Amino acid sequence: MINAGVEWCYPGVYPCITVKDKGGCLVSALTDESFNVGDLQVAELEKASVKQISSIFTIAPVYNDPIKSFFREVKPGKYDLYISVGKKNGSPVFQLPYNENDGHKRYKMGRIEISTR
Repeated sequence: MINAGVEWCYPGVYPCITVKDKGGCLVSALTDESFNVGDLQVAELEKASVKQISSIFTIAPVYNDPIKSFFREVKPGKYDLYISVGKKNGSPVFQLPYNENDGHKRYKMGRIEISTR
């Protein structure tokens, strides 16, 4: 991540990955609370320092308890992957410089395939 904007980013916002199904319904919002985007310093694009973030997320935990599994089931298949910057709960706050968005400050980065083990 870099901040090649014109001003500081307010503290208390985090990178978020959102997974949506083919109908555009939210499947999972995954926030990386280990990196506060407000810590990025502003710089021109050519001079901006890059902050690489590596995160591991669980989209749908596997439970042996059928009651818990009922509430978090995600079926194998292809899903759209979006990026945003926002609150810890995954609510987007800032617009980003990407074209394809969902109208709620989430920007499509591609597709993923979820499969069983």
